[in-house]
Amino acid sequence: MTHPPPGASKADWRTWAHVVRSEVDWGRVSRTVAEVLKDPAVLAERATVLSYLPMGDEVDLTELHRIRTDIDWLVTRTPIRGGLTVHPLDSVMETHRYGFSQPVDGSRPIDVQAIDIALVPGLVFDTEKNRLGHGGGYYDRLLATLRPDALRIGIAASIVVVDHEIPTDAHDLRVHRILTEDGFI
Repeated sequence: MTHPPPGASKADWRTWAHVVRSEVDWGRVSRTVAEVLKDPAVLAERATVLSYLPMGDEVDLTELHRIRTDIDWLVTRTPIRGGLTVHPLDSVMETHRYGFSQPVDGSRPIDVQAIDIALVPGLVFDTEKNRLGHGGGYYDRLLATLRPDALRIGIAASIVVVDHEIPTDAHDLRVHRILTEDGFI
């Protein structure tokens, strides 16, 4: 499926992304991305890393979380009201209404200033490192509160990384790098 033309709306890009993402071999992509992230030269030992728990058609980093026990893994919680909160990966989990796992209400929150690296999912990225998520700006608001030296790495399948700019708003934050099954951009 041909991607939307330059100037297309965020809604058009999201529709396109949902269609092409349904064709991805997520197991293969997840294994390849995790293999890169296993390397301590990529994710330093004892780093505090914000990761995520996948929403079905996303790169699944669960095996990486299990293997890299030297990392202080954090994940987000999407509360009913307000922005994302950050919690240890080993928190007690519940299933969010959209089907992904998240820490239960009342889990110990972690100060976002502790985060060294953020692994950020997205529906679409462009080669200028712009990111388009599911909508709502949850990740953009969270990423804006990280330390200035915290590294933001977009995680995606290569099919959803496009070579021309996707639509952005003033509050949208770029990632520093993008990792796909084809390597870093």
